[in-house]
Amino acid sequence: MEKKESLLKEELLLLQGREVKIEKDVHGNLLLEIRGGKRYANIEPRRTFPYSYKDKFILLKDKDGKEIAILEDLAELEDESRRYLQEELEKLYYIPQIQKVISIDYRMRTPVWTVETDRGQVSFELARRSDAKFIRPGHLVVRDSAGARYEVPDYNRLDRKSQELIEREV
Repeated sequence: MEKKESLLKEELLLLQGREVKIEKDVHGNLLLEIRGGKRYANIEPRRTFPYSYKDKFILLKDKDGKEIAILEDLAELEDESRRYLQEELEKLYYIPQIQKVISIDYRMRTPVWTVETDRGQVSFELARRSDAKFIRPGHLVVRDSAGARYEVPDYNRLDRKSQELIEREV
């Protein structure tokens, strides 16, 4: 019971953009200053909703991985703070964009996708067919057997052959 009570006492702060300043140190690490003077070095941002609300509810962790606060909306930050945080989030959450599906073959019942992405051609295996799914209409996310993610933000913009190959699989 004591453990449960002590856990309940630790609350995350929900921060508004005007309460926060984010800077970079000389090594490029993020620094967080919360209005009132509390400062944290080497913070790590994480998206709590990476697909549906990617710029809202950003979890901020300290250098030891302890959760400090949640920033309600990236858009509310001052320009420089927003730029620093967006740059870091883009590095952490970069997902190659599939621009064309060249083929989907099978090796011993394992789907092998060969695709053209914004970073070049790549082939990858899926652990199961359900690792390619639409998370909302027209937005396909594919996770390969190594855990890497790829996405098609707008399925309708793909060429007809790519659409047909995906329709057979998803």
